[in-house]
Amino acid sequence: MAPTIIDAIHLVSSDSAAGNIMQAGMPRKRVRILSERLTVGPCDADPERHVEMRRAWNAEIGDEYPETFALDDLRAAVAGDLPVVVWATRAYAELVWLLWILDGLGRLGPLGQPPVIVRPKPDDARETVGGTSPEKNRAAIVDARVISNDEFREGAELWKLFASSDPRAFDEARRRGSSVFPEIGESADLHGDWFPRLENGRLRLSQHDERLLASLTDEWLITWDLNERISTVSGWERLLRTHGSLVPYWRLRQWAAHGVVAREVRDNDGQLECEKTLFRNTDRSRALLANGLESVVDAPSIYVGGCRLNDPTAPWVRVVDGSDWRIIPYT
Repeated sequence: MAPTIIDAIHLVSSDSAAGNIMQAGMPRKRVRILSERLTVGPCDADPERHVEMRRAWNAEIGDEYPETFALDDLRAAVAGDLPVVVWATRAYAELVWLLWILDGLGRLGPLGQPPVIVRPKPDDARETVGGTSPEKNRAAIVDARVISNDEFREGAELWKLFASSDPRAFDEARRRGSSVFPEIGESADLHGDWFPRLENGRLRLSQHDERLLASLTDEWLITWDLNERISTVSGWERLLRTHGSLVPYWRLRQWAAHGVVAREVRDNDGQLECEKTLFRNTDRSRALLANGLESVVDAPSIYVGGCRLNDPTAPWVRVVDGSDWRIIPYT
């Protein structure tokens, strides 16, 4: 008897996605979790360089972030003669992960059987497989299909653009749209949220940095308190849902090292550093919120895809362009 989708190897982007598709009937022993949020942190089109950069970044952050997955990990995950099924919604976080998977599978060469894709349709288009109900995931199996040559080709090309040090080509692809990945125009709108903004000739904080600094108070707050405050402001889901609940801790730690945010670590045995680290605002953080930036170096650097933001040697900014926005060099 030919293997069915139940017998296949299932690739997912998170522990929660694994749990949900197992509830939908996929056997635990067939699920392979390659859990990594690629929407923030360094990326590179070269697989070896990509892994080196991601691992160095993870080591800088600490043990709170998941490991980095290499091409060899993907090869091991799909080894054997069973069919391979890739699960991904159209949410931006999972779209970027899917582009990496498609590029990687293309580099591995033909598998024993053509890989299949399942694309659940949650009620909220920003939700990943991990946040989609088992019922919706089960229903999506009906539309499972072999990944097309166009998906492999354009997926790999979009990954290379995303991982480029020049962000304009990926931004142009977002603005242009795609018949292969029609969701890119809407979901990749989140790509611009870390870029500093040029508004009426003034350099402003990125949308995410503005949300983070505005969440601080004169009182010391731990990460989870800050996340609760962030959850009450406009656009919070673009930050926490796309990049994860630990991104505020990591980014505010960068702002503290930059001398803008006050940080204190309290000695509580048995806790992760993020659980005993507190932050509060300062005169400098309030001034940046009120007046904007004098230069991109007023903000700590951050990688978005292959682009290093707030780099004085190659500064990039986001500008309004009609009803949309675009990325341009800052001079």
